[in-house]
Amino acid sequence: MSTQTPRSLRWPTLLGVALAFALGTLLRLYFISSHGSWDTEYWKAWASETANAGVTQAYGGPDSVPPGDFFPQLLAEKPRHEVSFRGRDFPIDYPPLGLAAWGQSWRFFTSKPRPYRGPAAENLAVKFPAVLGDLLAVVVLIWAFRGDPRIAFSLGVLYWIFPVTWVSSAVLGFFDGFVPPFLLVSLLLIPTSPFLAGAVFAVTCLIKPTAAVVLPVLFLVLPKAAWPKLTFGGAIVTTLVLLPYLFAGTLQTAIIHVFRLFSQDRISGGYANPWWVIGHASMVLSEKAEWADPIDYVRRDAFDLPLGLIGFVAAGLVALWVLFVARRIRTAQSAVYVSALLLFIWGVLTIGVHDNHNHPLFLLLVATGLQTAFLRRFAFAAATSTLLGGVCLHGLGRFYGVEWRAVLPLADAVARLRMVLGFDLTLLLSIVNSILLVVALWRLRQTLAELEG
Repeated sequence: MSTQTPRSLRWPTLLGVALAFALGTLLRLYFISSHGSWDTEYWKAWASETANAGVTQAYGGPDSVPPGDFFPQLLAEKPRHEVSFRGRDFPIDYPPLGLAAWGQSWRFFTSKPRPYRGPAAENLAVKFPAVLGDLLAVVVLIWAFRGDPRIAFSLGVLYWIFPVTWVSSAVLGFFDGFVPPFLLVSLLLIPTSPFLAGAVFAVTCLIKPTAAVVLPVLFLVLPKAAWPKLTFGGAIVTTLVLLPYLFAGTLQTAIIHVFRLFSQDRISGGYANPWWVIGHASMVLSEKAEWADPIDYVRRDAFDLPLGLIGFVAAGLVALWVLFVARRIRTAQSAVYVSALLLFIWGVLTIGVHDNHNHPLFLLLVATGLQTAFLRRFAFAAATSTLLGGVCLHGLGRFYGVEWRAVLPLADAVARLRMVLGFDLTLLLSIVNSILLVVALWRLRQTLAELEG
């Protein structure tokens, strides 16, 4: 991807790269067996169910959707099958390949005596796919910039060591770290192999469908004559993944549960955006909270307005403008930047986005090569805002047992970060993210000209 003159790696640079990789690895190994965020309890239930019942039965058996119940369950008018795990019932809504990754990880790390046992092994099992995703992302970056080893390893080190990656994956345990390398590979394959690009993109969406936000970029870069190859590649993978559910009689229940992802009950799932502020303002105006209070989640039914439609239209209009401006892009750097911008637009303008959903943004920004001062500053600001948003809501997760005594003071300090200014820091981050989006849109033509040049 790099257009600069290749530069070899000198030994001081090699030493720095090795030390940075070692530090990033040690941080991940240290935290990977901690309990992480509360969300990991859901994922343990899903991983255990997938490992024990099989991926085609994880959403429920053929009898989970009685005749005539498909649409009532799809629209949440009737109860859906839930996973029972240690006395609790958990709804399940991740796509098949995401569940398959968790299931294999759970089966491997919990089935035999290994260095991690009991709860530590379970924590490792649900975090491992995301940490593996961090490593794969580094490999993809090095491959993408292989023409210039210095840039390749610098970008790889940056991704590996920057806290937004390892805090999300190894500390908090969010699955989103598994998604970015597949998304980036699909974008990099567009110019040379439309069929494979479509296939890998389908894999990405079947891991986590939030990646579908980027779909227009694949068609934007390709000439129309190559669109059938792209579509066919995606269709083949999707068919191969869903056929086992059809044969097992569980395709209906799989569709019902994955569709749950698209019906968010909250106007913001914690992502620092204007909807997060609007929800807090509604609580203050109804005298249920003060401005200086920690921001709470607010349900969509607290408003009479069609907020979902408003957010969708706003994001759609802005995205269409971005795609229009970018209609003549041809380089991989431009494609990944436009994709990053579409993800950012979705995160800032639509409702129901969780604080961890926009995780692929950072890898895509790094994959531009960060060759301009604006890209470096924008990537740093966006990644830092994402990191702070996550730790404000989740701290450093949960730590049980005497082995974590050394990290508890740090965890307590991070837990206090959210209110250190006397008001909720995520309120400020919502403004920061909105400004960052406006600046990126205002500078879009210039940025694309720099990347295309």
